[in-house]
Amino acid sequence: MFKRNKSSITQTLSGASYSLSVSGKRSKLGIVLVISILAGLAFFVLSFKQVSPEVALRAHVEALGRDNQRLADELKQQTMSFQHEQATREALERQLATQAEELKKARKDLSFYRGSAVSQVQ
Repeated sequence: MFKRNKSSITQTLSGASYSLSVSGKRSKLGIVLVISILAGLAFFVLSFKQVSPEVALRAHVEALGRDNQRLADELKQQTMSFQHEQATREALERQLATQAEELKKARKDLSFYRGSAVSQVQ
C-alpha cells in the first residue's frame, strides 16, 4: 500500500519518504460501483415517491383537509358577519319604527295646534 521512494540522497539521509499508492483498476472499480449503487438508490427512492399511488393519495387527502379547514374558517367568518349584519338591520328597523311613531305623534300634535291656531284667529 505504501511505496518507499528513494530518489535522492537527501531523502535517504533525512528519513524514509512514503507516498500513498493505489491500485488503479481496483480503486476505480470500487468508486464506480459505489456511485452506481448510490445513483440507483436515489432513482428508486425518487421514482417510488412520485409514482406511488398511496403517496399521491395521501398528499391529495392532506391538501383537501387544508382546503376544508380554510373553507370552514371562511364559513365561520361569513356566518359571524351575517349575524352582525342581521342584528344591525333589526336595530335599524326598530329605530325606524320608533321614529315613525314619533313622526306620527308630531304630525298629530301639529295638526291639533294648527286647528287651535285657526280657531283662535277667527
